[in-house]
Amino acid sequence: MAELDFTIDEKGVGTLIVNRPHVRNAFNWATMETFAELVEDLYVEPNLRVLIVTGIGKAFVSGGDLSELQHYPRPEDGERLARIMGDALQRFEALPCPTIAAINGPARGGGAEVAMACDIRVIAEEATIGFVHTRLGIITAWGGGQRLLRTVGYARALELLDYVGVRRYADFQARTLAYGDQRRLEIARALATEPKLLALDEPAAGMNATEKVALRELLSHIRGDGTTILLIEHDVKLVMGLCDRVTVLDYGKIIAEGTPAEVQRNPAVIEAYLGGAHTAAAPSTVS
Repeated sequence: MAELDFTIDEKGVGTLIVNRPHVRNAFNWATMETFAELVEDLYVEPNLRVLIVTGIGKAFVSGGDLSELQHYPRPEDGERLARIMGDALQRFEALPCPTIAAINGPARGGGAEVAMACDIRVIAEEATIGFVHTRLGIITAWGGGQRLLRTVGYARALELLDYVGVRRYADFQARTLAYGDQRRLEIARALATEPKLLALDEPAAGMNATEKVALRELLSHIRGDGTTILLIEHDVKLVMGLCDRVTVLDYGKIIAEGTPAEVQRNPAVIEAYLGGAHTAAAPSTVS
C-alpha cells in the first residue's frame, strides 16, 4: 500500500487512505505533493460518486511531519508549504462529488484542515479534532480556519432548518416561502441563539388550519427538547392544546391563571370570550 492509497469500488465509492502510521499519518513534502496530484486525478475519474478520506491505524492525520519539515525553516519553505496544500485543498473542496472525512483518531493541525475541506465529517467517539496553530500564535496555512467558521455556521443553519421542517428550502429566498414556512424560518432564527426561554408573539396569526396543526407539532417538539415557551396567542385551541399554564388578559388586565382545564372553566374567561349569557356554558365552548 502506498502512503496515499486510493481505491474505487463498482458503486463509485472512492476511498482515500493516508497510510503513514509510523508518524500518525502526518504529511511530509512527498505526501503533500502526491495529495495535490491525486486531487487533479479525481477530477477526471468518471466513475467517482463519493469520496471517503480516512487514516490507517489510530490517527486520521496528525498534521505536518515535523521531523522532516523542521529542516525547512526559510520563509520560502513556509510559502511552499502553504501553496501546495492550500491550493490542493481548495481544489479538493470544489470536487463535484460529496466528500466524507471518516475521522478515526486525532485530526490535528493539517489533519483538521483536511477534515474541514470535506463536505461531511463522521467522527469516532475517541477521536479529536483541532487546530494547534493557536498555541504557536499563527493562523492556519491551508485555509482551515476560514472553512471552520463557514462550516460550523452553515451546518448549524441546515440543522435548524431541518428541525423546523424547511430544510428543502435552504437555497430559496425567505420572501418566496409560503407564510407558514416563513414563520418556521423565524422560529429557526430564534432557536439559533439557543434560548432558555423562547417568546413567540402570535405565531399562528394568518395561518390556515393545516399550518396551525404543523405549528403545534413543532412547538410541542421544541418544548419536549427542553426549551420553555412563552406563547402570546389569540388562537384558543392552540393555547389549550399546547400550554401547561395559561394566563388570560382582557384589555390588559389578568382575569384568570391556571391550567388549561381550570381556565376553560373560569366564568370570567367564558364571559370575556362569549359574553355573559354563556357564563354557565360547558368548557368545550371555549376550546
